Amino acid sequence: MTTKREAAYDEHLSPLMSQVIALCKEHKIPLLACFDLAGEDDEQEGAETLRCTTCLSGPDWLLHETFEKALVVIRPPPPSFMAFTITKEKP
Repeated sequence: MTTKREAAYDEHLSPLMSQVIALCKEHKIPLLACFDLAGEDDEQEGAETLRCTTCLSGPDWLLHETFEKALVVIRPPPPSFMAFTITKEKP
């Protein structure tokens, strides 16, 4: 089921974002945009995590450190997992 905010994003914002993304790519302008598409009036299970995030950067683009910090907050890195198994041979 589509939320009201998601429908509004699809109809009004998505076409504009396509233009913004194209211009940012053309001029090498880093972009970080995050839209929260869940609303209080939306009774969709899991709606509180419904987001649309766009991050645009390139290897030779100059990024301010606040851009990188914001990206980590908006899209945290996946947790890393490490496990050890210690076995002991019987004498």
